[in-house]
Amino acid sequence: MRIVIALLTLLTVQTSLSAQTEQTGDQEFVNEVMRKGVTKSVSDRQILREQYQFDVIKNQKTSGNEGASDSLSIEELFGRVRYRYEMDYDVPLSLSGRPVYLINFFPESDNQPDAPKGANQRGKIKNEILNHLRGTVYVDQDDFGIVRVVTHANNPPEKIFIVGRLYSMESTLEQDRLGEIWVPREIVVKAEFSYFLGWHHSHDNTSFEFYNFRLKAP
Repeated sequence: MRIVIALLTLLTVQTSLSAQTEQTGDQEFVNEVMRKGVTKSVSDRQILREQYQFDVIKNQKTSGNEGASDSLSIEELFGRVRYRYEMDYDVPLSLSGRPVYLINFFPESDNQPDAPKGANQRGKIKNEILNHLRGTVYVDQDDFGIVRVVTHANNPPEKIFIVGRLYSMESTLEQDRLGEIWVPREIVVKAEFSYFLGWHHSHDNTSFEFYNFRLKAP
């Protein structure tokens, strides 16, 4: 009987160690996918800025390239250590006929970065909101381009704009492949907030549509 108990104990320990090893391997893999995704995004953004022109429609009004200056970049969202990532293996997924990794992200409760040194009030608010986001990232399996990002703040910061409040925020980024790079197609942000302790309760829906990508004249 003691031998049986000893064998069962050993089997339980080995199974637990195996599960921990597998979990560690999964975490390293998903972190590496996200690292490559951000690196690819930075490279694509540089190529887009240097080689292409494009048009932007903000809230259904043509605004030119500068109209997207307030939109959040992928490197701003994922370039700093602030989220915990989990790969979703449940459903094989493809977008536009290309296989993608589906990665969920959550705030790191013990590792939330402060706003960059010298950031103004707007930058501090943006950092605080980023620290409360969670959502899903779709990463192309072939070149690690980030195809789609969906975020929401179900547990938003209690205070913005010094005495204002953010009640909810959802955003979606959609990207298309242009040659060897990924370029933005649409960004939509929906927010519910107030500027002063619940007064002037407001809803804001902002959208950017990107189109007519073309090479710059030599």
